[in-house]
Amino acid sequence: MSAAPAVPRPAATVMVVRQREAHLEVFMVRRHQASSFAPDQYVFPGGTIRADDQVTPDQAAALGLDSSALQHLLLRHNDPLGEQQDGGLSLWMASLRELFEEAGILLAETSDGSLIDLAEPSRATRFEQARDEIQSGQLPLAALAQAEGLQLAAERLHYFSRWITPAAFPRRFDTRFFVAEVPAGQRATHCQIETVDGLWIEPRAALDRNDGQEYPMMFVTQQHVRRLAEFERSASLIEFTRTKPIRPISPAVDRRNEPFLTPEERAWW
Repeated sequence: MSAAPAVPRPAATVMVVRQREAHLEVFMVRRHQASSFAPDQYVFPGGTIRADDQVTPDQAAALGLDSSALQHLLLRHNDPLGEQQDGGLSLWMASLRELFEEAGILLAETSDGSLIDLAEPSRATRFEQARDEIQSGQLPLAALAQAEGLQLAAERLHYFSRWITPAAFPRRFDTRFFVAEVPAGQRATHCQIETVDGLWIEPRAALDRNDGQEYPMMFVTQQHVRRLAEFERSASLIEFTRTKPIRPISPAVDRRNEPFLTPEERAWW
């Protein structure tokens, strides 16, 4: 008797983009060769929901999060996290946290309503230390935002897709992919803990290098990079997310245990 499939763990991934002249670039990180998951692969910043991503509606309001609007967005896309007790707040918190941990990008506003600028030297040093503490689990993102008087800008995360690891895989994730534009005054950098490199790259260049076997990517990452390659401008990509239907995709696997999309999935993906 075969074992039951592993239960997918809820996770969040953020595709950070920027406009460079006539083309779009996306920030990607390369995971450490000794990593237990996706070793030596180029991926987007992301990870699973943690216990310290949980916040109450009152805490969310104090952090500038509109819990009702965020829950409504999930429900509109038939996302089951919207039906949970917290209305999916932990997903948004995890997305913001992972983006800060793995890319150094903090989507948060100061008291004047502008996105925080992390270029100022003393602030940069302080937040780099906080980044390490958040990654190690010593400091929740909510606590950092509260201490610094920041409002978290979850509305700048644009829901793009939901992918579930094939049932045949021993380690599975139910991952929500988001798109976000890099704020002015912030510089994307890899974390140097779970990742060994970080770079901005044009999606078509990533695909070409992947074909040449010099830029390893998992199937799910390849598929998302292909979608990004359809857009020349970040504004067009963001606008697309506003009307794009979200359906959960769980690829099938062939006899070599390689994932692939069914004709139906490929038709609307």
